[in-house]
Amino acid sequence: MERKDLQEEFEELMSLFLFGGTESEEEKRLNEIISIHPEFKKDTITM
Repeated sequence: MERKDLQEEFEELMSLFLFGGTESEEEKRLNEIISIHPEFKKDTITM
């Protein structure tokens, strides 16, 4: 999967997570993406 696609998926999942709308599978996927690209999490924190 391209980095851009992963970043878009990360942003969608993070939005759900922040508003309490994630399920365990979505949280698992979010953690997988963060483990592959930890800079996504850092970019989100600085926004």
